[in-house]
Amino acid sequence: MKNIIKLFIFLCFAAPPALSFAAENKTMIDQMRVVSINPDDYEGEYEEALNSDEIKNFNQAIFSFNQTIDDYFAKPLARGYRYLLPEWGRNRIYSFFENLSEPQNFVNSILQGDMEGMFRGFWRFTINSTLGIGGLHDFAGGFGLTEREKDFSQTLAVWGVGSGDYLVLPFFGPSTYRDAVGLAFDKASNPSTYAENWASAGLTTGSAISKRERILDLTDDLEDESFDLYSSYKSSYLQNRKKNLISGL
Repeated sequence: MKNIIKLFIFLCFAAPPALSFAAENKTMIDQMRVVSINPDDYEGEYEEALNSDEIKNFNQAIFSFNQTIDDYFAKPLARGYRYLLPEWGRNRIYSFFENLSEPQNFVNSILQGDMEGMFRGFWRFTINSTLGIGGLHDFAGGFGLTEREKDFSQTLAVWGVGSGDYLVLPFFGPSTYRDAVGLAFDKASNPSTYAENWASAGLTTGSAISKRERILDLTDDLEDESFDLYSSYKSSYLQNRKKNLISGL
């Protein structure tokens, strides 16, 4: 607890000068990069997983299991959450959990040689955790420090590791071999992992409900219009992952 208090005090003192620096030097910040990465080089990402499904029987079994969990637990909780909280409140909570992913963006930017991303992730977390009231408001975004999502799967792609085959994980859903490895690393870089057990469990559950509510309309449309739900989820996930990977570089 003492360490958390010390960190918060440091962030409070660091936020104002960081905000001033960001506002005055946005152009310089945007150009800070050690390694030159061309997003066009990653247009072929996830093609291997899209065209191959070597463990399809296993994946379909896990997919059916996940759908049952979703139908009877996750989806009703997400609908109840949407019913009880107005959109403004849900957005604040979502922003809070997004702020907890900034250390992940910071660490992966370093691993990718992206100094601009490192600066962006560090100061977004600093500013939003203090002036943004624990991340409830994206204060940094209003001054040009918008979020750029980074994850360890993206880092592995930059290092030349292929996506591998398609994989459905229990509870977590669609993935690939590379994404599954990245998921474990990214979990370790989230501050909620190091909270007390009860707090960590609460934060993990809250984040899952918030994210599930966020995509309710998308999954409802997908389920209403799809003749092959398994294939639709697979295609949607891989296309979205490719888009996020490229946009984060």
